Amino acid sequence: MKIKHILFGAILIWWAFQPGPGLGGESLKITQWEPMGGPPAPAYIHLSTEFPCDLKKPRETIRVNGRPAAFTRLGGGFGGGVCLQDYAVYVGTPGIKEITVTLSAGDRTLTASTSLEFRSQGAIVLLDRVDGQAVWAPEEWRFWVYFVKDVKIFFQHNPSSAARNGVKDVKITVNDQEQPAQLAPAPVSEHHFVLTCRPDLRPGSNTITLAGTNLEGREIKAQYHTYYARDRQVKVNDEILLPYGYWGSKSGPFFRLEVEGEAVAPVGGVDRDQSGLKDGAWFFMERKILKRLRALRPGTVTLRFLEKKWFTEPFQLRRTDQLTVVP
Repeated sequence: MKIKHILFGAILIWWAFQPGPGLGGESLKITQWEPMGGPPAPAYIHLSTEFPCDLKKPRETIRVNGRPAAFTRLGGGFGGGVCLQDYAVYVGTPGIKEITVTLSAGDRTLTASTSLEFRSQGAIVLLDRVDGQAVWAPEEWRFWVYFVKDVKIFFQHNPSSAARNGVKDVKITVNDQEQPAQLAPAPVSEHHFVLTCRPDLRPGSNTITLAGTNLEGREIKAQYHTYYARDRQVKVNDEILLPYGYWGSKSGPFFRLEVEGEAVAPVGGVDRDQSGLKDGAWFFMERKILKRLRALRPGTVTLRFLEKKWFTEPFQLRRTDQLTVVP
């Protein structure tokens, strides 16, 4: 079973008015909130509520400054006749927010409200892959960008401009050749969008730098690296980082990467978080397992990717790949 978790915005500047005891209606309470949806900066908030469990299957609405807000359910629970429900809620750009939660069932309606100040510096986040991993093909790259404008993108120090105040198609220059790129808004927010591009990477190491300005006028910069093993080839003395699995439970699954041949040697491994978006809006992270391989001498090796789905089962071969070392 995959372990997916959402990290709260830990590296941020934020402040909120904490709700007093019994804030809201007689039976519905907003008990806690905090910034959420990072790293490295929050994209929305985490809201906790409690209400009487005799309110069966209520219809939920959440408004921010009087307007309907996008939200999704998180965890919940119950005890002593009280039900607990947490939400992730899009609240728009940073600033003072009036949050109103309404639950309705039959002719019964419960409402609770509170005020908070949402603060976020904005961020540019790589999606769907791990910083530093090797790739066999350039493919499509995606970045989650929020509370950032005038995005600039650099591939191997060749700059391109993606100036933006609204969402629109942009052009990116990669190695002096114009490349297509697109900015698409998240389905639940006009302030969060996904930048996609298909860079013309050069064989070997590549550096991708994205820079923009947040809503306070401060520079936001993110830098990512990849090794392009075109035709599954690497040069002598180069090192690559290959993903071969993810963190499972204590019972499985488990993963292993074996190298058959002497041209390449394993030289350690690392675990890194890979970011993703559920339904194009809700941030999650998955812990990936990667092996570091060093090219020692010309030749070809076979990479064997194995998986044990359950701790009592043997490892099974999932697939093989060829990797060639060239002078």
